[in-house]
Amino acid sequence: MDTRPEQLQQTARSLAAKAGLPAVELRVTAHRGIAFAEQNGSGLMVTVDDALLDASVPVQRAVIAHEIAHGALGHCAPRPLRSRIGAFLLALAGLPVLAVLVATAPHPPWWCGPLVSVDAIAMLAFLALTNSGLRRREFEADRYAARTLREPATAEFARWASERFPHGRAPRLLRPWWTHPTWEQRLAALES
Repeated sequence: MDTRPEQLQQTARSLAAKAGLPAVELRVTAHRGIAFAEQNGSGLMVTVDDALLDASVPVQRAVIAHEIAHGALGHCAPRPLRSRIGAFLLALAGLPVLAVLVATAPHPPWWCGPLVSVDAIAMLAFLALTNSGLRRREFEADRYAARTLREPATAEFARWASERFPHGRAPRLLRPWWTHPTWEQRLAALES
């Protein structure tokens, strides 16, 4: 019987206790590129990629500590996420309405084109602002994991993670809309 998942669970429990969290459950999934924390009815749920089972113990601890840090810092509250998604969907809903208006009108009013452009720009700005906040939370979770939980995001962790989690390798043009900073940015922030 494979005891590695139970060892990860024990790691999660000990790190959660250090963070002052009452309950944590760790779930291992076969989906590649996933490591996240979310609030559930009984406490914090940390989900990790099954590739973590084969990683070194320092990498395992660094990944789990980072996700627990999100929970300890309050990043996993469901309400703010729902409101952000709702605002984005509201902005997104405006485009099809305007597109139908423009497509079905024999002579669309002069203001339809600029309005569609403004809505598209507003959506891009919304994503850039929201994702800027999400990137800030990644830096906060890294600092908390390194300093409070004493589990630094080591160069080994960054190398391991950059191979498996593509969000750390955002093309420069897309970085304003990316949810995570690059691994190089994260390591530089920890070293400063």
